[in-house]
Amino acid sequence: MAREKIELWTRDGSSLSKRIRVCVSNNDNTKSMLSLLRVKAATKEDLKAIVVGGPYMYRSAKDIRFGLSVGNEIKAMEGLRDMCLELLRAYPATLEEDLRALEGGGLRQYSNERHARIQVKGEKVVLRHYIEVRESEERSDES
Repeated sequence: MAREKIELWTRDGSSLSKRIRVCVSNNDNTKSMLSLLRVKAATKEDLKAIVVGGPYMYRSAKDIRFGLSVGNEIKAMEGLRDMCLELLRAYPATLEEDLRALEGGGLRQYSNERHARIQVKGEKVVLRHYIEVRESEERSDES
């Protein structure tokens, strides 16, 4: 199964490592991110569905634009949530701490620290968005 994933993952000529810049939007990068997560989470049955589509339907791992199965979509979104949580934990300050620093007026206007906090705040808001998407799905599954 790993061989099939690697072949699909590298079909576009890229390496095994992929970095995609995403935002809270329905743009090509977000679609590619979700596609790659679906491949990463794919079971043997999910991979069969990709192969049946043929090389023209799914030219690369970035072309899986629709869920392969309910289970695959859940695993992909859980993987996204886990990555976002890991990235959030890597920051030295929380979003709340950044907001307090920005609102408190203690940072000089136009300073590097102020601009850095603004940039990082935006990154954390995007990460939180994707965490909350999965958590809201979990709540609706329980209802």
